Amino acid sequence: MKIGLLLFILLALFAVACGSNETYNASASGNRFNDEHESLNLEEVDYDGDEVGDLPNADLTSNSSEDETLEILEQNEDTISNLQVNTLDNIEEINGSSSAAPSNDLVETQETFEHGDISITYPQFISEDAENIQELNELIKNIALSVLDQYGEDTAGLSMDVTYELSLLTEDFISIVFEGLSFMEGAIRPNRIFYTLNIDLETMQRVRLTDVVHVDEGLANLLLSGEVPPLDPNQASVLEEIDIDRMTERLRNADPDDWAHAVFSYYTADKLVISVDLLHVQGHHALYEILYTNENIEFQDQFSGFFGI
Repeated sequence: MKIGLLLFILLALFAVACGSNETYNASASGNRFNDEHESLNLEEVDYDGDEVGDLPNADLTSNSSEDETLEILEQNEDTISNLQVNTLDNIEEINGSSSAAPSNDLVETQETFEHGDISITYPQFISEDAENIQELNELIKNIALSVLDQYGEDTAGLSMDVTYELSLLTEDFISIVFEGLSFMEGAIRPNRIFYTLNIDLETMQRVRLTDVVHVDEGLANLLLSGEVPPLDPNQASVLEEIDIDRMTERLRNADPDDWAHAVFSYYTADKLVISVDLLHVQGHHALYEILYTNENIEFQDQFSGFFGI
């Protein structure tokens, strides 16, 4: 009985040493690993009612064949261990070949400031990787709520509703557009609100138009000449009475801390957008979209790579 059992064990081990033809499929990539000795499986087999699948506990005879059997077992354990390590290495290599997540990996959330009839919604961000996430969120909150500064501490009778749009979010840059309406009790009409916030994520600082692009007469002329028309065709002639020196000066003062009666800028995936403030009857502000590839757009050196240019 023992000789027969030992013979069966040796045959099973010989089959294991030759390897099986089963292949391991990496579900993350659909590619097959090397099919030579990819998986070595020892199946439990009933022999005369005894389970012999658990080989280390098998009853082996103390003769020269036992040493050979143990040697084969040790070799197969090493082989199985090596296959497990190689498989994990291959899976890590496949996972590592995919695009890495941005280092800041910002996730957008929203917060709303509410006081009486005042509501101002602005973005906030969470991230495990961003080192200065609290500083970033404080900057956004402060700029979002700065629209209240012109009213001072007395906001009795004021109603306001401001929301935002995230026009650009990259590893390096955030651009936010705030827009809404306000109305003071007793006024003859509501006021439109429009302001923006652009942030360099490398410095966690607010940046203005002159920080990002060279502002000169060439840029001003794009707006005045009609080469870049306003998005609203009804506003085609609203800048006719502004000369180029005045327009250049206004662009150089864009993105001020005081949101009222100002020029603002924001950014999209492929365009610089400039908002020029107007009279109420003219529509409050006009928007001009300028492609980054326009020859009159020249980025400052530190921002030349931020927008894929």
